[in-house]
Amino acid sequence: MREITKILSQYDMKNSSLTRLFGKLDHTILKKEDNNFIKINKKILPRDSKKIILIEINHDYSFLVHNYFLLKEKIFSNQKIIGIWTQCIKREKGILNLLKFLIFYFLNFLEKRKWFKLYKSMGVEECIDLNNNLLANLINKKTNFIKKNISISQKKNIHKIKYKNIKIGDLIYDYYLRYYRSGTFDCTKKFEFNRILNYVEHSFDNLNKFYEKNKNNLEYYIPQYAGYIHHGIPVRFFLNKKIKTIGGITSCQYSKKFTFQDLYHVYNPKNVKKNFFKLKNRLQKRKIAKKELIEKFKGKINSEYSYMRKSFYNNKKILKNKNNDVIIFLPNFVDAPHCYGNLVFNDFQEWLVETLDYLGRKNNLRVGVKIHPNSLYVSKSLTNFFKEKYKNKISWIDSEISNKKIFSNKVLFGLSPYGTVLHEMAFHNIVPIAAGDNPYMSFGFVQTPKNKKDYFKLIDRALEKKIKFRKNLKNELEESYYMYFLHDNDYIKNLSRKFDLKKFHQGSGVNDIGVLREFLKKGFIK
Repeated sequence: MREITKILSQYDMKNSSLTRLFGKLDHTILKKEDNNFIKINKKILPRDSKKIILIEINHDYSFLVHNYFLLKEKIFSNQKIIGIWTQCIKREKGILNLLKFLIFYFLNFLEKRKWFKLYKSMGVEECIDLNNNLLANLINKKTNFIKKNISISQKKNIHKIKYKNIKIGDLIYDYYLRYYRSGTFDCTKKFEFNRILNYVEHSFDNLNKFYEKNKNNLEYYIPQYAGYIHHGIPVRFFLNKKIKTIGGITSCQYSKKFTFQDLYHVYNPKNVKKNFFKLKNRLQKRKIAKKELIEKFKGKINSEYSYMRKSFYNNKKILKNKNNDVIIFLPNFVDAPHCYGNLVFNDFQEWLVETLDYLGRKNNLRVGVKIHPNSLYVSKSLTNFFKEKYKNKISWIDSEISNKKIFSNKVLFGLSPYGTVLHEMAFHNIVPIAAGDNPYMSFGFVQTPKNKKDYFKLIDRALEKKIKFRKNLKNELEESYYMYFLHDNDYIKNLSRKFDLKKFHQGSGVNDIGVLREFLKKGFIK
């Protein structure tokens, strides 16, 4: 554990600090497109109604465009709009890290000012902060909540953390992995853990102050995302206060209604199959999905990959290590491991280590590992660490190798925590095993474990060739594919779908101004 942490720390110092600094500087500057948006988007006069919409503001051009469309809808007409800036500026231990925090704190102020100007031009009257970043980092609270949780010594107990009966442990865990650049939660890092608990406390305090002041008039909360502490806490807080929470963009939605039964950012995987059978003309919908799936594996850009310039399946790279019994498809290690709900491991790093060790005890088992194509710098560093550690035991498959070439070999089964590769394996008659809740869990073609013991039991059954696909495999594949990539499941109809916003949202990056450029070019502002 310490060896991995040291490697990640060194990698971050060499590769990310300056990149993040220049990136932040760039995000504070109003570009030509920004000024054009402000200029031609006629400033809306203050609304007369006392009813309030609270809307999340963050540095995301896709959501700037999306929220423009959303606020034009009748359901949100004539309400006062208030923005909430949700960024948490993290701080790590040490004098140098204190200096870095102060620099990023100042840049965050400039960034917030820029984005408020953009949102103000479309009717947002004021902007509040979710987190008191300066206080949360310089003054340690000694509340009962912090005293109780700072003493946690086992990472499995992080998941159990609640704030006034609101579950937030998964948000804390995922935030730590991504923003403290780690493959797993290190409970010995009390300084960083204390900062996160301070963020949580300040966030709830600020939300409660706003709510108490406006509870008689607050109608809606519109979030951008629902993961990590800065996006997820407001979603769960307002749901707890019975405020209508509508927003987000999923694979098949340009707006979803959040509930306590559906509080994750993704389309609720537990209801997908049930929802398909509520639709009319199901046979026709299966045919449409079948056509899209076939085109996908032929290397054509279809609805699922509309944001890509080139298909993964057109890659001509040669697969050298063909003789594998099992393939492990790596995730991005710092992606939110709990975005679908339950993961039977604490995180992806733990999943990989325990899986490789378990498979390593099987005699003459040939294991291949496919590197994730879109890994962040931390994930790449972790991958390199594991490549060195297991270099004589497994074969590593380049991230650019087409999965179709892997599937064409005699693979017994494949493993992925919750990736879309699960349905791809099933399409090619390779048994897919997930590591917990996943997009396909309501169907029968992916093996979804209930716990860690069940996960390893599924691996044993797959090795013994005891897992068989149902006869309705193709139907289920088509049903799931239709629901995730072709179905219009918007809670509120809006122009984001007509604009085909996901084409930009997924492929160009959250800070890419290209989506705003295209928006202005198409003349949607009225």
